Amino acid sequence: MNFTFVLLAIVVTAAIIGIVVWAAGKRAESDAAKLRLEMQTSSTSQAQLFNNQIGQMAQAVNQQLGHVRQELQTSVATSGKLALDAQRDVAKRLDASYEALRDISKQVGEMREANRQLSQTTDDLQKILGGAKSRGILGEAMLDRLLEDVLPRAAYETQYRFNNGSSVDAIIRDGDHIICIDSKFPLEAYRRLAENADGARREFASAVRKHADSIADKYILPAEHTLDFALMFIPSEGVYYEVLVTEDGKNGMLGGRIRIGTVSTAKYFAPRLIAAFMKLHPKIDLRLSIGNRKDVIASLRNYETDIVLMGRPPEDFGVESEAIGPHPHVIIALPDHPFARKARVTKEELANEHFIVREQGSGTRSMFDYLFSGMPIKSDKVRIEIASNETVKQAVMAGLGLSLISAHTIEAELATGKLIVLKVEGLPIVREWYAMHRSDRTLSPAGREMWSFMVTSGREFLPKAEIGQDAKRRKV
Repeated sequence: MNFTFVLLAIVVTAAIIGIVVWAAGKRAESDAAKLRLEMQTSSTSQAQLFNNQIGQMAQAVNQQLGHVRQELQTSVATSGKLALDAQRDVAKRLDASYEALRDISKQVGEMREANRQLSQTTDDLQKILGGAKSRGILGEAMLDRLLEDVLPRAAYETQYRFNNGSSVDAIIRDGDHIICIDSKFPLEAYRRLAENADGARREFASAVRKHADSIADKYILPAEHTLDFALMFIPSEGVYYEVLVTEDGKNGMLGGRIRIGTVSTAKYFAPRLIAAFMKLHPKIDLRLSIGNRKDVIASLRNYETDIVLMGRPPEDFGVESEAIGPHPHVIIALPDHPFARKARVTKEELANEHFIVREQGSGTRSMFDYLFSGMPIKSDKVRIEIASNETVKQAVMAGLGLSLISAHTIEAELATGKLIVLKVEGLPIVREWYAMHRSDRTLSPAGREMWSFMVTSGREFLPKAEIGQDAKRRKV
C-alpha cells in the first residue's frame, strides 16, 4: 500500500511538472511572438525613419547641387565676359602702342631732318664766319648789345671815328678821356687749338699777343684823349679760358681774378698753398679774405668769394666740395701741467680744468661743444673766449688754462717745446679740410685752375703735426 501511494505521488508530481512545463512553453511561445512582433514594428519604424532622412538628405544635396550649378554657370559667364574685356583691352593697348611707335618713328625722322638742317646751318654759319669781316660784324653786334645792357647810351659809342680818320668798334667815355674796345679776335688760331693741332697752343698764344699789340698800337692814342690801355672783347667763355691759361714764350700767363676765403685756422698753411699757385700763374689777380667759419660761410652764401677753404660744408645752400686732407684737433697745455706725463687723461678729469675757447660761430668752438656734450662743464671753468688762435696759444702759455685747438696751428710751439698735446681719451678728433664753391655758379677759368690746384696739391701744404696714431675721423 505504501508502495502504491508512493507511485501515485510520483505520477501526480510528474503530471504537475508536465503541466507546468507545457504552460511555460506556451507562455514562452507567446512572449517570443510578441517580441517578434515588436521587433518587426521597430524595424519598420526605423526603416521608415531612415528612408525619410535619406530622402531629406537627397533633397538637400539636390538643392545644394542646384545652387552650385547656378553659381558655376554664373562664374563661367562672368569669366567669359572678363576674358573678352581683357582681350579687348589688350587689343586697345596694342593699337595705342602701335600708334605711339608710329609717332616715335615720325619724331625720329623729324629729329634726323632737324639735325641735318642744323648741321647744314652750322656749315653755312661757319662759311659765313670764315672771313674776318663777318666775324667782326657779329662781334660788334654782341658788343653793342652788351654795352646797351650795362651802360647808359651817353656813356659809350660804337664805330667811333678818330680825328686821324681811323675808327674803333666801340669806346667808353671816362670824363675827358675814352677807353677803346676792339671786338675782333683771331678765331682761326683758336679753332686749331680746339682741334688739338700740333703747335696750336704756341700759335694761339702768338696770335693773341699779336692782336693785343695791334690793338695797343691802333687804339692807345694820347692825342685822341685815350687812356693808356685798350680792351679786347672776347665773346666766348672757352676762348677767354684759353687766353687766361695759355703762356707764350715772351710774356707768360695772360691773367684772371680769383676771390679766396679761408677760416682763420687755415692761415697756417693757406699762404704757402697760394704762393705756390701764384708761381705757376703770376698774372692771376688773387684776393684772400680770412674769418671764422660763420663769416666765411656768409661770404660764400652772398657770392662774395669764389672758393673757400674750411671744415665741413654748409647745409643750408648748395656747394660743390672736395676734401683735400685731414684736420686733427687736440687739447694743448703747458709742459709742466699735472696731466703732461699721464698716459691717458679722461674727459671727466678735464671737466675740472679751466679752458680757453674760441668764439661762438667758429669751427673749433663747435668741436669743443661736441667733445664735452653731455658733460657738466661749469661756466666758471670756461675762463676766456677768444677769436684768435694766436691769442689762444698765448693764453695757454701764460698758464690760464687748457684749450682745444687745431693741430695745424701749433706746429712751431710743439717744435720749440712751449706747448704739449695731452693724451686725452677720444682725441685727436680728425675731420677734413674742404675746398668748396657754390654749386649754382660756374667758376671762371682762373677759378678752375685754383680749384684743380687745391684738390690735387692742397694736402702737400698741410702742417705735419705729431699728434699720435689713434686719430679717428669724425663728422662734427
